[in-house]
Amino acid sequence: MTLRLDKMAPSRRESDYVLIPGCHRKGKSAVEEVGTADFADEVIAKLPAGSVYVRGGVVGEILGDAGQRFFRHATADCMRLMIDERLKLARWTLSPGGRSRRPMMMFVSCSRDNGGLVLSRARTHSVVPNIDVLTSYPVFLPGFKLCRPGYHEGVFYDEPEALCGLQPETDAGVIHKVLDELVVDFPFKDEASRQNFYGELLTPLVRIAIEGNAPLHLHNSPLERTGKTKLAEEGLGGVITGRRTPAQQLAASNEEMEKRVLAVLLKGQTMLLLDNVAGNIDSPVLASLLTATTFQGRMLGITQMVDVRNNLTIVVTGNNVKLSGEMAKRTVPILLQPASDRPEARTDYRHPNFWNHVSTNRRMFLSCLLGMVMTWAKAGAEPGSIPMGGFDSWAASVGGIMNHFGYEAWMTNAKAWCDTADTGRGDRVALVRGWHKAHGLRQVTAKEVYAVAERLQLYQAILNGGGSERARHTAFGMNVLARLEDCPVENWFIRRHTSSSPTKYWLEAIAGGNQQP
Repeated sequence: MTLRLDKMAPSRRESDYVLIPGCHRKGKSAVEEVGTADFADEVIAKLPAGSVYVRGGVVGEILGDAGQRFFRHATADCMRLMIDERLKLARWTLSPGGRSRRPMMMFVSCSRDNGGLVLSRARTHSVVPNIDVLTSYPVFLPGFKLCRPGYHEGVFYDEPEALCGLQPETDAGVIHKVLDELVVDFPFKDEASRQNFYGELLTPLVRIAIEGNAPLHLHNSPLERTGKTKLAEEGLGGVITGRRTPAQQLAASNEEMEKRVLAVLLKGQTMLLLDNVAGNIDSPVLASLLTATTFQGRMLGITQMVDVRNNLTIVVTGNNVKLSGEMAKRTVPILLQPASDRPEARTDYRHPNFWNHVSTNRRMFLSCLLGMVMTWAKAGAEPGSIPMGGFDSWAASVGGIMNHFGYEAWMTNAKAWCDTADTGRGDRVALVRGWHKAHGLRQVTAKEVYAVAERLQLYQAILNGGGSERARHTAFGMNVLARLEDCPVENWFIRRHTSSSPTKYWLEAIAGGNQQP
C-alpha cells in the first residue's frame, strides 16, 4: 500500500506512523536517517499500555480471559505480529517519474529483524512494566495493603468475576466457625496440624507483603488415602485460586527439577505442589528454592538466563516422609492420622463432595482469610511469638495473625516433629552419646569413633561401603566427622585437630549444658 501525504485522510498524519530504521528520501536533497534504537524506542512508546511486560528479563504478553490470564514470553515473530496489529510502520521515498518526483510515505510490514530489535530493547526499557506476580486471587502488598485489580508495582491482580465486590469478614467467632467447617472431615493428628493448615492458607495471601521466603508445608501421613493430597489440591487450591492446585512429582535430577520450577514461575503460578513424595527428601533445588528470593535458570527455546522473583508457596505430600536436617528445619508439619488401617472405607463425612463444598463457599472462606490479615494489620500488626530461622518475616506475620485470632497451637508441634523427621539427627545424637560414654572428652582417632558407630549400627551406608577396614575408617572421618566439625550436638561441640597424625577428634562441653546423656 502506498500513501501520499497530500492524499491521506486527516486521521492519517505523519505522526501516526513509525519510520523503520534506515535512510529515508524526503526530497531531492532531503534525507532522514532513523537509527535502530530510535525506531525501537518509538515503537515501544506508541504501543498501547499493557501490550508487553518484562518478567525475569523475558519480554512477553499477558493473555487469556479475566481471572484466567497467564504470561507468555514473546519471540521476534510474536513481536512483529503485535506491531503490525497495533501500529503502522512506513518509509519515505520518492515517487517514480522525472522532475515531478514527490516525496511519499509507503507502508511496510514489520520484518522479523525489526521485531527482534523491539523485543531486545523492551527487556530493559523504562516504559515496559516489570511483572513479578500474576495472580487471580487477592493479595497484600508491602505494608499489608490489599492490592486492587489491575497492575500495581510489579503485581498484576487478575480479578475473576466470581470475586468482584468481595468484603472481608472480621468477626472472630464467624472466622473460627467457617475455617473449622472447611476441614471438619480431615483427620489431623493434633490441633497444631489443623492450625498449621490455616497458616498455609494465609501464606499465599501475604507472600508478597513479607520480606524473604516462606517455608515448605508438608502434608504427612503414615498411610495413603488419608486426604493429604485432597487437602492441598482442593483445599488450598480451591480456596485460594478457585482451581485445583496442579500436582507435580519431585524430579529425579536437579536439572529436570530446575526446568519444572522455572516453567511454573514464568507462567505466573504462585503455588508448587509436589505430590506423593516417597522416602527421604534431600533436594538441593528445593532447599535453595525455600531460601532464594529469586530463581535463575535457562528457559527452553531461548539462550538467555532468566532471573525470576520467587513467590512460591511450596507444598509437599507423602507417607512417613523423612527429610535431611537442612530441609526439616525449613518445614511446617501438617500431620494426618487415620483412625483405621483402611481410611478409604470411611463413610462419616460431613461433606462427601469436598470440591463442591470448597467451590460453593469459596467467597466465604476467602473473606475470612482476608479479614484475619486486615484486622491484625489494623490492630498494629503485632508479630508472632514463635520464631523460625530463615523465615523470620513469615513467622512474625503469619504467627501474629494466628495469635491475634486465638490460634495458640500454631507451629507448637514443629520442634518435636523436626527431631523425629531429621534423618541425620538421630545418628548424630546416638553417636555423640555413645562416644562420650566410651571416651569422655579425651582426644580420639576416627578409628575409635568408627568403632562406636559400628557397635551402635549407625551410618550404615558408610560402614557397609566396602573396601578395606582402613578405607572405611578414612571415609568415616571425611564424610561424617569432618562434616560435623564445630557442630553442636545436644550438649557438646565436635572438635577436630588436623595438625596431628592421625587426625584427632574430641567432644567439648557446651557452657551451661547438662553433660549427662
